[in-house]
Amino acid sequence: MTKTENMNVTGIIAEFNPLHKGHKYILDRARSDAGADCVIVVMSGDFTQRGDPAFCDKHLRALMALKAGADIVIELPVKAATSSAEFFASSGVFLLEATGVVTDMIFGVESNDRDALSKISEVLAAEPESYRSNLKDELKKGRSYPTARQTALLNILPKLHDLSIIMSSPNNILAIEYLKSLKRLDSKIQPHFVSRLGAGYHDNLISPVTSSALAIRSAMIERDDIEPLRNELPESTYEILANEYKKLLPILASDLSSMLKYRLVNAIYDKEDLTRYAGVSKNMADRIARKAISFIDTDDLIQLVKSKDLTYARISRALLHILLGIKAPEETLDASNSYLRILGFREEASPVIKKIRENALVPVISRPSDAKDILAGSALDMFNDTLRASEIYNKLAEEKYNAVPVNDLSRKAEKTDGICIC
Repeated sequence: MTKTENMNVTGIIAEFNPLHKGHKYILDRARSDAGADCVIVVMSGDFTQRGDPAFCDKHLRALMALKAGADIVIELPVKAATSSAEFFASSGVFLLEATGVVTDMIFGVESNDRDALSKISEVLAAEPESYRSNLKDELKKGRSYPTARQTALLNILPKLHDLSIIMSSPNNILAIEYLKSLKRLDSKIQPHFVSRLGAGYHDNLISPVTSSALAIRSAMIERDDIEPLRNELPESTYEILANEYKKLLPILASDLSSMLKYRLVNAIYDKEDLTRYAGVSKNMADRIARKAISFIDTDDLIQLVKSKDLTYARISRALLHILLGIKAPEETLDASNSYLRILGFREEASPVIKKIRENALVPVISRPSDAKDILAGSALDMFNDTLRASEIYNKLAEEKYNAVPVNDLSRKAEKTDGICIC
């Protein structure tokens, strides 16, 4: 990878929580289908879009990605990584665009009707008056946002009789949001679809074909052992997980419970306005306040707050935002509030990183300690939110496994086998 002119640089947006054979399949297809000379992954950091802590930290997951075929891994800031599908996807797409070098993008879908995905994304990108009016009416009826949006779309696209099936898949929803974001940016990045291999996103059982990340996490927790999962993971991923099992991982949502209760008790007694945090509505804030003293663990609180119009994932994200101090509103990353934080790269991709530095629309951060001198305003706030989130995550690992304290600002780059973890 020495020449950068006319290179195909393909982007992937992911959590890799953890990286499994389905993810490896997409990384491989980036080469075969998109013709990638270089693969750049925009990856969530230490917390995920569902509102949970990642199963293992961002540096280990970046290493998994690079060993599985990625060339460069860029961190998706925590506010975007823990937002709803719309803001998660649009922020990831913006960072790919902001590199100034990405030519293509590849992502998984459940639907074989690619034309339907494109039509839905066009409506959502344009948001015609009829759609906005229908959506508003449905929300007034107390529908959840996903249900209200689906009904509003059906009024615009009545011939899409399988819309409910299409919109029931997290991968399809993200695919639609990726396409919508590309349209809104008027991006030249070319999208490529890959049909999911094996188990679905929400499947929690080990599959004879390819197990989902959820199934792998669940099995490891239930069995209290990693050895039975050897055949479910790429060899390099298994080696990383096995090496750090019960030393740094797994980190679970339940591990946040004590910290969350402490945070909420203080907020309630201080009469803090919880709606100042991203994703917290007045109704949700009131329900949280009524249950904040008596819940058993994080899952119990979410179940107590949950209602017809407040989904599990939405509440989980909102509680995490309260804990991490992430302020409202949810927002898409743009040139004013973002940066490109490189988590790791293959040394042969160094020319591409040089090209990114020359063409990027936003500042490029290789060493976190440089951020305060490079960033300002909203971008520095976004970085500090992400830094604080990582410190909280690292504290969980320290307390659970008596791990050596780690600080992102003082962390030294590690190089091995042609891979650098920053």
